[in-house]
Amino acid sequence: MDGALGDACLPAPAPPHLLSPTSLAHLQTTADRPFRTSKRDGRCLFDQLKLPAELVPFMGRPPVRVQALVDTGLFTLAELRRLCPDLHGLSLHSLVFPCSLVWPMGFAWGSSVAQATMLHVCRAAGLSADMQLSNSLPTPFGNTAVGLATDDVAHLTTSGPE
Repeated sequence: MDGALGDACLPAPAPPHLLSPTSLAHLQTTADRPFRTSKRDGRCLFDQLKLPAELVPFMGRPPVRVQALVDTGLFTLAELRRLCPDLHGLSLHSLVFPCSLVWPMGFAWGSSVAQATMLHVCRAAGLSADMQLSNSLPTPFGNTAVGLATDDVAHLTTSGPE
């Protein structure tokens, strides 16, 4: 996310323990013990990373006509007027600028928050730091490694198809 908001922010911290292609350089495998890998995408992770309330006003989205919101069937004009009491004279022709309630994908701070959240989720699932594949950590020793890239989790194993 480029622009005035990104320019006004302090630089985001680098996402902690990020998986990168160079993280794979020290892994070893043999013909009789090949790596098997799978990857899962946290498709809706960014939809769940709630923004602190004080940041919401700064996370504007592209403008949309009220008519388009009503056409979705999710809102009536009366409901939108109740939800937006500060917008006097709200009509179907009004142009509104919705604000995100979650960290936007592509915003550097959102990526750092997503990576830290996924680290916590992996730890809670029993995937310890010594299994994690990242240039910022010692290379895992054993049959299993896990790597995190923001909202993606990669699993590598030499344990076999099971």
